[in-house]
Amino acid sequence: TDAAKLAKKIESVQKAYAKLPANQQHLAKEQYEALLKNQIIDEYAPNIKQLNDEIATIVSNDQYLVSIDKINTLSKQYSSLSSSDKKLITNYDILKAAIADVKKAESFMKTYEKSFNTNPSTVIKAFEKLTSKQVSLIPSDIQRWVSEKQQGQQQTNEQALTLIESINSLLVNGEYIAGLEDKVKDIRTKYDALSAQDKKIVKNYSKLTQAESDLKKVADVHALYKADGDEAAQKAWQSAYGKLSKKLELLYKNMYPQDIK
Repeated sequence: TDAAKLAKKIESVQKAYAKLPANQQHLAKEQYEALLKNQIIDEYAPNIKQLNDEIATIVSNDQYLVSIDKINTLSKQYSSLSSSDKKLITNYDILKAAIADVKKAESFMKTYEKSFNTNPSTVIKAFEKLTSKQVSLIPSDIQRWVSEKQQGQQQTNEQALTLIESINSLLVNGEYIAGLEDKVKDIRTKYDALSAQDKKIVKNYSKLTQAESDLKKVADVHALYKADGDEAAQKAWQSAYGKLSKKLELLYKNMYPQDIK
């Protein structure tokens, strides 16, 4: 009375009959065909041949042709098979690899859903760890979004790397370059335009703030300079100027040569 059990038994008979040589099949044919005419088919019982064939068509040229949901469905169908029936799935290696790839793709999707608005660089890094085969499981709109973010990230990375070089060029052999003030202002404007994430790339940022600090120190000394012959003011300037380091003294002479007589 159990349709599922009966279907299994009939399937076992079919397999046994198929293994018989032709002359033995001939002897059993009448009883075998009578069995088939009266068999009860369980519509929910997995069709092993169909399952095997479907697994074979899920991938081509190292790209998946089906969705994650389809692979999960095939996985459930395989899991519902008996141990003996599982041995008949000759394409299981394809399914096994697909199940592993689905786990990687689903893990990426969780990262995407959690961080694509707040921390896109995390999503990009997770995406770049996927193989091209695993990427084929990711919806095309998400692939496109990541690609656009990658291009944007590349541009900002290039900007950040350019700033690093610009900051390093402020000092040559331990001395500040000519036109330092304008150069520092330009670098500051570009640095402030970077996102918080991109600013982390500029590892030599402290050199920029040091240059800004040194410019202020030199400007503060220059503010003390009086050209009207005020002796007290002149002494105050000379005292402040004398406290400058050799590097800042050279910077002062480059910026305010008129003060030096």
